[in-house]
Amino acid sequence: MNKSSRTWLVVLLILSLGLNIYLTYLVTTYSNLLEEMTVKGKAAPKPKKVFIISQNEVKSLINKYLDKKLLNLSYDSGGINIDDKRYILVIFHDSSQKSRLLEIVNNEAFDYHIDGDLPLSYNKDHSKLTIKDLINSGIPEFIYQTASGGTGGEQKKIWIINLPKRELAEGEREYSYDTYGSKEIKVNKIAQENNAYKDYITTNLTGLEFVEQDDKRTYKILYQFWYENNGINCSQLKEPCNLKLLWINYPGQEKFFGDWSKSTEAENNNYKAISMFKGGVFLVDKKSNKIALIYLPESEYDFIDEIKIKGNHVNLSRGDSLIVFDINNKNLVKSK
Repeated sequence: MNKSSRTWLVVLLILSLGLNIYLTYLVTTYSNLLEEMTVKGKAAPKPKKVFIISQNEVKSLINKYLDKKLLNLSYDSGGINIDDKRYILVIFHDSSQKSRLLEIVNNEAFDYHIDGDLPLSYNKDHSKLTIKDLINSGIPEFIYQTASGGTGGEQKKIWIINLPKRELAEGEREYSYDTYGSKEIKVNKIAQENNAYKDYITTNLTGLEFVEQDDKRTYKILYQFWYENNGINCSQLKEPCNLKLLWINYPGQEKFFGDWSKSTEAENNNYKAISMFKGGVFLVDKKSNKIALIYLPESEYDFIDEIKIKGNHVNLSRGDSLIVFDINNKNLVKSK
């Protein structure tokens, strides 16, 4: 091999070594970039150790980290362990005390901040904390549901806390007992954009929280059924309406209506029709001892003040207005 050939061989070796060094640099840089993206959450690995903390341990952690003055208050609580961190949610039934969400790391507790206000308890006996993985992410959410009720209606609300994203999905339903008052379910942007959260909220906010079969306000079950199945068209009666009826057990006027006064009533051997003051008209089947709502005025001020039962027809009057309900075919017609 002559001198010129040896020179070219050395040059080729140097170039080959340089290329290898450059390729190694590129691979290392790409690996570091991928790792950085992973850390930032774009391809984050699932935690290895996730579980729901037992209620005994949750109470022990609350006793350890919360102000001693708060320990005698009534509250709902739950905990989630994610690798080396523990998260404790405490919701007090005393409205003057704010809820707390703690992150515990290395035996130190810090307030864990999320985008939104933490849940509140409206009523101790109608509140519930659930921990469940709604979106199958491997990390469960804190889910809190509460309700309050009064003479005018009910309010129910659900909060869903996503810990890794620090997000809060919310939904609420204000249900007015007034005829055709507000009954819609509202959700925030987080819930609107997440089908799993939205479905959970809408499913669990239906129904009436404060109405039970032995409650004096059981008639509101029939109101709700009317709203959802007959609606305002059957109250306005601009055209005949074929009703859908829900028959439920009738425990007697006092247990069913409480101290709500009636406007008028009429009966025959088989049926008894009752019009309530500023309310609807109910029909009692004497044989089965069941009751249904057969008319609900659009306005509470249009309540029926005269009833006559003729055969299978129930005639409902107020002033010059006459409404006829046919028991057999369930048709409701405004004749004048």
